[in-house]
Amino acid sequence: MKRKRFKHIVGPVLAISIILLVSPALGAGKLKIRGVVVDEKGNPIEGARVIAGFGQVIEMIPTTRAGERRVIVRETQDPDPYFYSNANSMIPGNYIILINMKNPQFKRETYSDKDGRWGIFFLEPGRYRLTAFTGEMMSKTQILEVRQDAEEVKLVVDTRAIAVLIQVKKFINKRDYDSAIKMLQWYKEHFPNSRQLENAVYWSAYSRYQLCDFTKSSKKIRRISLEAIKDLEFLVKKFPDGEWVDDARILHIEFAHKLFDLGVKKYKNHIISEVYACGEKDIDIKIAALDALLDIDRDRAVDYMLELLVKPGHNELKQKVIFLLGSRQVKEAVTSLTRLAQADPDPMVKQSALYWLKKIKPPKSK
Repeated sequence: MKRKRFKHIVGPVLAISIILLVSPALGAGKLKIRGVVVDEKGNPIEGARVIAGFGQVIEMIPTTRAGERRVIVRETQDPDPYFYSNANSMIPGNYIILINMKNPQFKRETYSDKDGRWGIFFLEPGRYRLTAFTGEMMSKTQILEVRQDAEEVKLVVDTRAIAVLIQVKKFINKRDYDSAIKMLQWYKEHFPNSRQLENAVYWSAYSRYQLCDFTKSSKKIRRISLEAIKDLEFLVKKFPDGEWVDDARILHIEFAHKLFDLGVKKYKNHIISEVYACGEKDIDIKIAALDALLDIDRDRAVDYMLELLVKPGHNELKQKVIFLLGSRQVKEAVTSLTRLAQADPDPMVKQSALYWLKKIKPPKSK
């Protein structure tokens, strides 16, 4: 699977996330938080989306004087995984919070005015996490203990969102696919208009594909695969000319194959549709679909590939079909490969056919 670099990103859209980490109950309180969102120069930003939510704290450890992170992140369903990766840059004396989001997340929303001011009202006492988002930028996360009304909370948007994706790549390189998926999900929710959204969606599906190799439960593999397919369908629809669209279609075929093997037979239809729908520019997608079809409907796949070898032209496609037939030891192809090796006008096709004829093992004698 090929990989491409994330692009540098900038953007104008703003949102603020305020997450309540400790709350005694889900009710209408009497407290409020008010503040302002500004850029690095101190200019107010209009149109901020403000979100309030909460979870259950399971651990809290203070930072050192240098703001050093002093906690090993344990398994958690934290909706804001970037909070951990950014902990080293926290102000000394702040806290690193591990939260458990097993309870349904509660949210409220509002928007800032032309002066960048915003307010969240009717809150219970508790510890809140605040972050401002502006398209491709975000502020550093602040932790605010609210026992009385909080005024003049300033959120300075000064951190590029690309930092999140850089951390994602580190997780993937370490094969920590669970963390990569959680961080990418958080990124997609908080940066829905990002120029990097296509990258984030693809890497989310790719991480799920890799995660399947470390998963024994068929039920969990099925769930992971269905989640990935949603991402891939969104990518192809949202970015029909995007740089990841071909990879997404191939990965979709791989997941369809997994689901078919798990008994979800309807996904055979997707594989077949990619076999016949792909044109001259989609050769790799067609070959991926044929490779999957060989496993789930061998006769149909072989018959179609032998038909392709008879058609004039399409030499690049023929070479890849020959490779697939030879590498998969399809003995029914020997006659067709012999003909191509002897008489095909394209020298590369002839050479490929001759090579794989020598590799295909003859059938065992009875």
